[in-house]
Amino acid sequence: GGRSSNAAGAERIVKSPYSTIKFGKKSYVECATFLPDGSGLVTGSSDGFIEIWDPDTRYTDLRQDLPYQKADEILLHDAAVLALAVSNDGTMLSTGSADGMIKVWKVDDGKCLRLFENAHRGAVSCLAFSSDASHVLSGSHDSTLREFGLRASRMLKEFRGHGSYVNSCAYVATEGRGTSSTLLVVSGSADGTVRVWDGRSAECMHVLTPTTATVTVGMSLAATSAADETVAGRSVHTVIPVHTPANCMIIVPRCPRAFLVSRSGVVLRVFERDDTKGRSNADDKADFVAATVSPSNKWVYVSTEDGLLLCYDVSTGRIERTIRDFAVESSGSDTAEISGLVHHVHKSLLGGYSNDKGLKRGRLTMWK
Repeated sequence: GGRSSNAAGAERIVKSPYSTIKFGKKSYVECATFLPDGSGLVTGSSDGFIEIWDPDTRYTDLRQDLPYQKADEILLHDAAVLALAVSNDGTMLSTGSADGMIKVWKVDDGKCLRLFENAHRGAVSCLAFSSDASHVLSGSHDSTLREFGLRASRMLKEFRGHGSYVNSCAYVATEGRGTSSTLLVVSGSADGTVRVWDGRSAECMHVLTPTTATVTVGMSLAATSAADETVAGRSVHTVIPVHTPANCMIIVPRCPRAFLVSRSGVVLRVFERDDTKGRSNADDKADFVAATVSPSNKWVYVSTEDGLLLCYDVSTGRIERTIRDFAVESSGSDTAEISGLVHHVHKSLLGGYSNDKGLKRGRLTMWK
């Protein structure tokens, strides 16, 4: 078929390793995100360090124009940094650690602007800034989401309902007709559900259950009763709100399937493996373990338990590229599972990393 020109056409699918960031002994990447203008890659690691890597060195050296990094005063938590978020304007960084602490930093001078010491009763596993960066949303192993006001310097809301770890959280502004827009919060959990919340009242509006049962296009994932919630499937590790198509999200549970769904939970597309037919389910290791989307939302990249990287066309659901040795090349280990993927904000660059405890030293590999 003809390739679409314009922005999406410029977005190539990555195909080969570009560079590798190597970490210290027994230190590995827990989370990573790009600054919104592409001026750096931020990583949070198991030893509590938060580091900002320089694109001019293919991200293999720290940015030396940041005075605190030049002086070797690296941003730090006392425990592993499991979550990162950057404000839309790129000026602030929020970090969350395994001991339940959240810090908010100023990127250009490294000052800690806010510290929420016991932000959660468990590890902080995901973070998001509101669009104007006045609030920080967090999810935790304590099964709650919380919202903190940076002006008020305190917790403002708690979102309760998940039955296990919260793995993923995001703010979503829904464009209504006219000037009405609703603020939603979406979250994915190890309890096997995705919840859609009213961002203002913190009430749960929808519980979506992308179970491992047969899900087909046109079906609703919304649980019809409280009883349905108890039969939830496997852990949902990734929920990505997308802008194209509008008002949708991609849900990736730990199973061999991912879903494009509407905000209310209607399935619009199913992303499946094309190589699992006829395999025995006992040991096929076919599950999707990490995912991210390209900036135009044309591609969704998924890494699998058996070490592949699959690139799907979001608009058709077809696999456009398979990279077989992705996990081995990215982690340097035959056995390590990819725990995270991160896509550049405007280039065709994809980072993959593993937080496998068996790694002698962690690394993050960029693909181009």
